[in-house]
Amino acid sequence: MKRDIINEIKEIKSRSSDIYDEFYLKINRIEKIIEDSQKLNDDFIQTEILRYSVINIVACSEALFRNLVKELIDNNESCFINIKKINQFNNFKIDITIITAFQTKTITIGDLVAHALSYNNFEDITSNINNLRDSDLIDELKTFQRKYLYERFNKVLSVFKNNPDAVIKSVKEIFKLRHILCHEYANNIHLDYSEIIYNLENFKIFLECCFVSVTEYLQPNYPETQFEINQNAKNNFAKIEKEFLELLEKITNSFISLDGNEYIDKSFFLKSINDWKNYAEYFASSMSVKSIGGSMYELIYYSNLEEVYKSKIELLKKSFTL
Repeated sequence: MKRDIINEIKEIKSRSSDIYDEFYLKINRIEKIIEDSQKLNDDFIQTEILRYSVINIVACSEALFRNLVKELIDNNESCFINIKKINQFNNFKIDITIITAFQTKTITIGDLVAHALSYNNFEDITSNINNLRDSDLIDELKTFQRKYLYERFNKVLSVFKNNPDAVIKSVKEIFKLRHILCHEYANNIHLDYSEIIYNLENFKIFLECCFVSVTEYLQPNYPETQFEINQNAKNNFAKIEKEFLELLEKITNSFISLDGNEYIDKSFFLKSINDWKNYAEYFASSMSVKSIGGSMYELIYYSNLEEVYKSKIELLKKSFTL
């Protein structure tokens, strides 16, 4: 029976909202469950919770890396071009259903590639990221320099840089144990509590380091304070507005019509653009009005304005061939 890839992706996306918030929520829950189990003084319960934790954190890592791969492909042209370097995807068959899903924006190229790849071990993960970015993830983590306001990022990066071999060994051990627990009865396996706790902590550190690395790759020196975030939103809109004005100039300097026969009326066209600009500003204001006077007002206003301009740019490009 043929797999319904599009529906699989849609169902996965429907079961999650903000993947990064959920990642940290899941990690914190695993830590809390382990911590609570230590108070019970029950070997059986502790063993079962260790099993659960190992399986759960690997599932968590798959969701994280699937989203990181998607973000790299959908938001970076070099990574998009490097899809051809991923052997797992080279033999993937694109049919009319998938093409239609792209056209209707049901899924993205990043969604499809990320869904098709494997994340079953350390080698899978690093290979996927390395091929897309044309760089070595582990080498970059060993030499990562940026200091963050969020001290947790500095801590995990420091732990990795101080002993990368130990962290990598733990990651491999967790993947190996997860495979045993999921595919065998493994009733006779001995689970060393302190060793697994140590490996789980290193596994979590590795995941966080990868998240930081990919985020930094996509958004070098990305803002951390609210002021920086607001300024970044302003700058992003300024770039889109510049693109919009350049496109508008090309259109108004041409004599290309929608049907190829009748030239457009420039005065009416420019009036429609001015009216649309008023709409865009009113829309952005309506979405941010509750934040007026607050620290996030500019972020919300300019982010919404940016999205409206992006949509208009796309529509103009479809309407006019330049």
